[in-house]
Amino acid sequence: MVKMDQQEIMAPIKRELMLVAATGIAGLLLVLLAIGFIARKLTHPLESLGETARSLAAGDLTARSGIRNHNEVGLLATSFDAMAERIQSMLAESEEKFHQLEVLFNSSSDGIFALDHEMRYTVWNPAMEKISGFPKESCLEQVSYQLFPFLEESGE
Repeated sequence: MVKMDQQEIMAPIKRELMLVAATGIAGLLLVLLAIGFIARKLTHPLESLGETARSLAAGDLTARSGIRNHNEVGLLATSFDAMAERIQSMLAESEEKFHQLEVLFNSSSDGIFALDHEMRYTVWNPAMEKISGFPKESCLEQVSYQLFPFLEESGE
């Protein structure tokens, strides 16, 4: 019968356990790295789209995501960019129409004014200045009968 020391018997088992543990830890690290990479690949476009949305909300109508992925996030980003383009276009059209109306308003020979719900003047064009003799600055925010007392007396 051969007598072996307990350490001699346990040494190969310990080596095997250490190898299995090291392999398991290395595998776990690889899985975690892969998960981190995949998560970053998924979240980066969403973060970028969120940043673009914040820029657009802050007034930068030229902000676009530039994301061209062929997945759900890419479809969302493409729709978002199209919406931003449409908003920018609509605003440019509105500004052009406003400018046309402003030219018409300021060049009209007819007196044009507007009142709010409290009967205060909110709009007063140059022709109205000539007709009334009152400059625009002294009329805006004034109640109509303060400028024209006969309106209160007549009940108009």
